Amino acid sequence: MDTDLFYLVWRNHFLRKRIRNLIVGNREIKVALSYLNANHQYLSLLDTGHHNIQIKYSIQQKQAFDDYLENPHRHLITQIDFLSFDLTKAITSTDNQQQLPETLKVITFSIIDDIIFNFDHIPRSVEKLELFFCRKVSYLGQIPENIKHLKIDMIDSNKPSENLSLEDLFLEQLVNYKKLEFLKLYGLSLSRPLIIPPWLKDLNLAKMNNIDQYLVISDPSTTRVKFIKEIESKEQLEAINTSQPWCHSLLLSGLPFKLSPGLIPAHITNIDVNGNLSLEKGCLPEGLKNLDLFFWSLLFLVFFH
Repeated sequence: MDTDLFYLVWRNHFLRKRIRNLIVGNREIKVALSYLNANHQYLSLLDTGHHNIQIKYSIQQKQAFDDYLENPHRHLITQIDFLSFDLTKAITSTDNQQQLPETLKVITFSIIDDIIFNFDHIPRSVEKLELFFCRKVSYLGQIPENIKHLKIDMIDSNKPSENLSLEDLFLEQLVNYKKLEFLKLYGLSLSRPLIIPPWLKDLNLAKMNNIDQYLVISDPSTTRVKFIKEIESKEQLEAINTSQPWCHSLLLSGLPFKLSPGLIPAHITNIDVNGNLSLEKGCLPEGLKNLDLFFWSLLFLVFFH
């Protein structure tokens, strides 16, 4: 009876498609071109858009890129990772004039060479863009305005840029990203105000230079900010208390001053402690939700009694 019921359901084309999409929904399917060629008829049945299914292909060598562009089933691939590969030179070379297909939704670039990167080569269909760049890269063009998820990771953030910086390019264009929902910035050095628009839902920051001076959150009530602030002075805590309500996480490590009750802002909900730290009773805010301790002494426990 169960077998008959199974075949009765499976013969229904609508139910079979529904079951297939639910099983692989919200997943990433990594493929080689050989797998794509052998299974394209099945991959084409997936509703990748409505069920957040990514069919991913990773490229490290130029030959793999050329093979991808010549593959008759390349339109099924929705995500590409370029690993230490000069995309701009590849798609503008004389022996390869094909553009990336407009079916791509996710692209990751890892580029550490001294090149000029042209954002205009990114298909307008891309909704998620992840960039792992070094400061030797210079930029042209415009990041697609329909981006929903953007991650920028500056690998050698301490080195000055001799070219148009990604910060300058990004700051000039941020106001145009009406669909942007998630933004992660790592290792950028701000030299002018970075105004976060109110429609941005999630902001993730790490190792940002001059963030105290230039970061402006338009509406802290609508933008969730994940940022661990490393505290080095009392003035930083006072600034967080008065003008940075979006900052909810602190890193306390080898403080050159003694903490006293009321010094840590009341809106702080997460604290990471690295090393021994002397705390008086009442130093921790009442709204604290998470306390992570790294390399601390057992003597630390006495301050919780």
